[in-house]
Amino acid sequence: MLIVRRKPLPQCWHSPLDSAKEHPKSIARGATRSTCDCCSPRDTSSKGCSMITAFADPFDALLSLQRELEARFASDWLHDMTTSRGPFPPINVFQQGDDILALMELPGIDKNDLQIQAQANTIRISGRKRVDYSNGVSVHRRERVSGEFDRTLSLPVQVDPDRIKAQYRDGLLALFLPRAESDKPHSIKIK
Repeated sequence: MLIVRRKPLPQCWHSPLDSAKEHPKSIARGATRSTCDCCSPRDTSSKGCSMITAFADPFDALLSLQRELEARFASDWLHDMTTSRGPFPPINVFQQGDDILALMELPGIDKNDLQIQAQANTIRISGRKRVDYSNGVSVHRRERVSGEFDRTLSLPVQVDPDRIKAQYRDGLLALFLPRAESDKPHSIKIK
């Protein structure tokens, strides 16, 4: 437990605004120190005075609040949180020897709504997830994501598009991506 003790202000305490009335030019120059004798930097005696060396402009606090509000409204916290914001579908990619295995979670998507394209070291997965509601139904909460998606995956090796195999079962798409023969290292005999 942290206990904070506040020291009472010394009798000579005054705000920087008081010294602004007495010395307006010093505040205009940015001075925030008092000009009284007991708190003067020239005074080296220890009278127990503590001086506030800076003060906060109330307009700075308002400006800071305005910036924070603008940042919050610019962020997506007010938007519908049920729409996908991150990479969809989530993909795990593994390398087994020379070949690549990609696993994608696509629950609720019909395999006829999926398109897979391969070129060089790039795989593109696109499709549509449909969520249909009956006529006359009033939706009170919608958390299931629906709509179109398009995801491009760059691979560390060139793949052979003619030998790619795709399996889709229970909402999980498995892509077996064999490395292209032209991308494999070849041994060269020295003569």
